[in-house]
Amino acid sequence: MRSVIAHTLAALAASGQALLAQAPGTPVPSSWLQGRTLVVRHLGFSIGAPTAKWMWTQASNPAQFHATSPDERQRFSVVVVVPDRPRPLDQAEADGYIDGFAERQEERGHKVESKRCTSWAAMPAGFRCSVSVKTTDRRTVQYIAYIVSTTRFYSISYLGPGTAEPAGFTAFAASFKLLR
Repeated sequence: MRSVIAHTLAALAASGQALLAQAPGTPVPSSWLQGRTLVVRHLGFSIGAPTAKWMWTQASNPAQFHATSPDERQRFSVVVVVPDRPRPLDQAEADGYIDGFAERQEERGHKVESKRCTSWAAMPAGFRCSVSVKTTDRRTVQYIAYIVSTTRFYSISYLGPGTAEPAGFTAFAASFKLLR
């Protein structure tokens, strides 16, 4: 039987998988913006877009937010899930998160070239997970998610072409802060 955390992480991975297929959503309330930084007090986090020109939107899921580049070629996402029984993640659960994403790619006929989760030094109870996939049309796509567990689970994710983490996404994830 899957644990509550494994189930929650599977939901987060599924949200990352659908990231590029979704419409960007509706603009976030202006009262949630401090310059380029999105501050969502009721969900306990803030995070900065790479530049002030990026657009912040909220998906139909009220706990899913996107920062979209001006040319709409990159979209970074933050998804928040409130579990029934919160607790810190361990390495096995982080690995399960990325394994679930990889399995769904293989079910679609894609080839998983690499996958891994490592501790996220900047965030206690956090991990950086990535999967590199060769699609059926021979493109290389990478999914990267920084995941954090407190009283909520947070997934800061990117899905896009290539094998390198975009510098803008690295800065985006580094700007993530938990609010008290």
